[in-house]
Amino acid sequence: MKTRLSASALVFLAFLAGPAPAQEDHTPIPESVRETPVVRAVREVSDSVVSIQCALTVHGTNPWFGDFTEEVPQGQGSGVIYDKDGLVVTNYHVVFGLENDPDAKIYVKLFKPHKKYPAEIVTFDKDHDIAVLRVLAPKGTVFHPIPMGTSSDLMIGETVIAIGNPFGQDHTVTVGVLSAKNRTIKIPAPDGRTRVFKGLLQTDAAINPGNSGGALVNLTGKLIGINNAIRRFSQGIGYAIPVDTVKRVLDNLLTLDKAGNYWLGMTLEEKNGHLRVASIVRGGPAWRSGLREGDVFFDVGQRTVRDQKDFTRAFMTNIRKEQIPVRVVRDGRRLGFILKVGDRLQKFLYEHMGLEAETVPLKAGLARKLQDVAGIPVRALSAARITHVYPGGPADQAGLKKGDIFLAYQQTVPFYGPREFHVYSARKLAQSLLERRRGSTYSFMIARDGELYRGSLVLR
Repeated sequence: MKTRLSASALVFLAFLAGPAPAQEDHTPIPESVRETPVVRAVREVSDSVVSIQCALTVHGTNPWFGDFTEEVPQGQGSGVIYDKDGLVVTNYHVVFGLENDPDAKIYVKLFKPHKKYPAEIVTFDKDHDIAVLRVLAPKGTVFHPIPMGTSSDLMIGETVIAIGNPFGQDHTVTVGVLSAKNRTIKIPAPDGRTRVFKGLLQTDAAINPGNSGGALVNLTGKLIGINNAIRRFSQGIGYAIPVDTVKRVLDNLLTLDKAGNYWLGMTLEEKNGHLRVASIVRGGPAWRSGLREGDVFFDVGQRTVRDQKDFTRAFMTNIRKEQIPVRVVRDGRRLGFILKVGDRLQKFLYEHMGLEAETVPLKAGLARKLQDVAGIPVRALSAARITHVYPGGPADQAGLKKGDIFLAYQQTVPFYGPREFHVYSARKLAQSLLERRRGSTYSFMIARDGELYRGSLVLR
């Protein structure tokens, strides 16, 4: 006898049985899934992002250990490698105040090789918060310039990546989106002024102290901005200078008259696809090298130059050499010269006093005269000797000559009146001019043939 089950009973049995067990999927997930566009972009630019460390050399005396020299950290930041010659772009506020300080030390740490090298400030623009450094690495060091993108076609909401060194943590990567464009912010600058920055990019990628000067890149691994600011007491609001602004500023900065702690005493101009000497300081470094107005440059340090950027890069590549060979075309003839280089200190002295000077030892006899006869405290057994006097300049008009030794200058001190201070170096001579206006009278004391003389000149 057959038993029949009702439809309701079949449903009940099916419910009790439940679903059939699912088969486990053992298909392996490919490793390529982990390699996202962010990973590829970071890999593309990591070698181009650097860490920047700043310090000041402090000299002192310890009663138990005697004289000592110590480097005191002054802050740190980030930067990006701009070209294969070791130029690095960062924020000016990262190296603020170090451009004219002889005790300043700047170091750049590369990602590969993971080594730290000294660096120097090439040029800067305070208003755009951009500075250019040059890494003083050994010959043969390979630099990886960061791939340049554009900020003209950025899309709100697209993924962006910030790479830098927040709080000294090398090569920290954060990811976010482009939150906005064309932001205007006011922030207190290191010099105490409030600066207004316009046209900035805003992102929610985490940016912290130490990220300044680092890279903001897109998913293709192209630089789209230089990180430069955060909004205090907020999260997810950081700012970057658009790369198109950076490129425009660099085109202006990387010219001979603005780049480097060097001076050639000439100006250049681009004409008909060539680079020529537009003007030259008679008696200046370029003049003494044999160059003349109208010379058309062919190459610098065996590197062909066609514009000012070519010249500046070639010059900066070869500046550590004692002699820089250059070839020019003059009246249809190709001529070769060895370019002699002055520094910005000499340029400063030329511009204001019409002279050049060097630091030399101070003889004990002169030091005693300076202290005992003139009553001027001697800071060190050194002084500033004039190496060149430019015809018609303030020094020439005051009767100064090559070989004269600057010993002291006069300065009015609040509550004390006029006082005289020892000039113990060529740099100290330049520093004594910093707060003086054009047309003001500069009173000094020099030594000539072992005798002391007082005089004055009018600064230009």
